[in-house]
Amino acid sequence: MKDKLPILIVEDQLEEQDKISMSLSFLKIDNPLIFTVNHKTTFAYLDSLPETILRSKRLPGLIILDYYLKGEAAFNILKDIKNHPVYRQVPVIVFSTSNAVADLNACYSIGCNGYFQKPECQEGYQKILEIVCNFWFKEVELPYAEQRNRRNYYKTFEG
Repeated sequence: MKDKLPILIVEDQLEEQDKISMSLSFLKIDNPLIFTVNHKTTFAYLDSLPETILRSKRLPGLIILDYYLKGEAAFNILKDIKNHPVYRQVPVIVFSTSNAVADLNACYSIGCNGYFQKPECQEGYQKILEIVCNFWFKEVELPYAEQRNRRNYYKTFEG
């Protein structure tokens, strides 16, 4: 999909990482997956990209962000991504166990591109991820998509 742009998944629960990974695999979405677990590892990965204009060409095509991470507010990760002059171009979707309107409004107010209540089952993830990936990787044009890094890898970034 869209030159196999990587998908950055910010999720600290292995079970949820597995659900997302298996859903993408089931849907035959074989974009490289990068897993981070908190603010530190997310920005260690993003900041490890070259300091040149090439950084924007190697960014993930999509970031999937769990709203509730152990010991920190994912809201700050979202805010820092959307306030960064380069990273803000990457679409960010938020998965949350919360259906609180305040959480939803807070995420959209700083620029999230989608907010979903976290599904309880594998099929729920598949349904949401199929829609999300079809939209972001097939239907819309992403900045620098044709020129981005095309390496196919699957890794957890530990900083």
